Amino acid sequence: MPPERADTHARAAILLAILAVAVVSLTLFPFRFVETWHEYASGLKGLFHEPIDRESPLHALPAFAMLLLAGAAWPARRTLMLAAAIAIGLLLLEAAQAGLDRRHARVADIAAQWSGLAAAAVLLRFSPLRAEPARLLALLSLTTLLGWTALTAALGVRAQIGHTLGPFDDAFQLAIGDEVGGGRPWRGTVHGVAITTASPGDETARKLSATAIDAQGIALRLGLGDAAIYDLAAGAASINGEVIAPDRGTIGEPLFGDDATLNAAGLDTSVGGPLVSRDTLWRLPEALMHAQAVVIEADITPDESEQAGPARIMTVSSGPSARHLMLGQEGDALVVRVRTRRTGDNASRTPVRFPGVLEAGRRTHLVIVSTGDRFRLYADGRPVAERILGVGPGDWLGAHTAARDLIASAVFFIPIGLAAAAVGRHPVATALLAGTASVASPAATAIALGRPIMPAVLIMAPALALLAAITAQHVADAFKPQPRIADPDPKNDAT
Repeated sequence: MPPERADTHARAAILLAILAVAVVSLTLFPFRFVETWHEYASGLKGLFHEPIDRESPLHALPAFAMLLLAGAAWPARRTLMLAAAIAIGLLLLEAAQAGLDRRHARVADIAAQWSGLAAAAVLLRFSPLRAEPARLLALLSLTTLLGWTALTAALGVRAQIGHTLGPFDDAFQLAIGDEVGGGRPWRGTVHGVAITTASPGDETARKLSATAIDAQGIALRLGLGDAAIYDLAAGAASINGEVIAPDRGTIGEPLFGDDATLNAAGLDTSVGGPLVSRDTLWRLPEALMHAQAVVIEADITPDESEQAGPARIMTVSSGPSARHLMLGQEGDALVVRVRTRRTGDNASRTPVRFPGVLEAGRRTHLVIVSTGDRFRLYADGRPVAERILGVGPGDWLGAHTAARDLIASAVFFIPIGLAAAAVGRHPVATALLAGTASVASPAATAIALGRPIMPAVLIMAPALALLAAITAQHVADAFKPQPRIADPDPKNDAT
């Protein structure tokens, strides 16, 4: 075997191994397995009942790439045998998901994987690429470059849309100190909470966070828009009653709690239970849809600097899987969820976190102003931080570390550079592909800085069109038999 051909086979095997490790890691992360066989069997029963989501067809892509790489690494092996080995491995991996916490095994994912294998098998069977692994790797690299660049463009566009507040359900309840129905208790004292349908400016937001949630503060809040205001330090008379009591600092539906503990400071959830409204908050869903903005306030003193769940300081929801909005604590971070078409029914797809805000024993009056895509946090009369949803690459991965944008940029853009290097054999092609990768980088930078990225995406569009044309040409060439050059006949050699 020529050295260059052996080198190509080795490179394909290495790439296949890297892809396999990546698939296993992403599928099983964070590797929290259930503890009993009964739990595993229960998860396995969901194989046929888990709903199909929009991401299911994407499972075909790694299976497709695996079989092409396997064909390039071991051209002497039969395609059917390679496909069967990969199919069994993916099936076992899917079965393993049934034993993972918060992961699901789905028949739809298996079907997508096997469809990808079938497409790769057809390509290997009816094109001459199987005998030319170098061309096979080049085509796979180019396809990866095109798909990955298109994905970054699509994610960039998607990050800018779908952040309008709603749709809201008019049957959700307010719970303070836990989730509606329980299960996410927060430990500490809630002195007061308020929800106002408005988007105040910086000066007004500062004033809100410096103004107590009590009878004297009602006028300020009602001057902004519709509001639900609860001064929990006013005592039980203003809570478990059938009348609204503005003179006691409360405007909204009555709250009830059989084991709630109210004292002069407020609702003490460390020794008692939560407060929950029996009905939806007064006009809140309609007012939120009209205003397209909300101010969430909570005057609280946590008992612990580390709480999990997130533990619910307050929530407007019907339970743990559907809500309008939520204010919670996870570790020492304040977690905010607001329902939009982008965040989903549970408002959990892109939660907003403010690390280091909460500290055990320290009373803090928090004010969060949200328009669905933008969150401003104020505390005790001063601005603390601002978050813009979906504008950082780290948000796409759901990463929470300080270096999340750097990590995500590596995940999304290093493959583009690698594919460009693998395909670019000629100076012009290398310059073209490297230029396309560099065009994607400004989009990532713009996203990370929270600036509008549509100009970057528009600049990327011609490069995407050019790449699509090159890819189509490569696909056409892949099915075109290459002319064979006969070896010279020594018998006809005159010399």
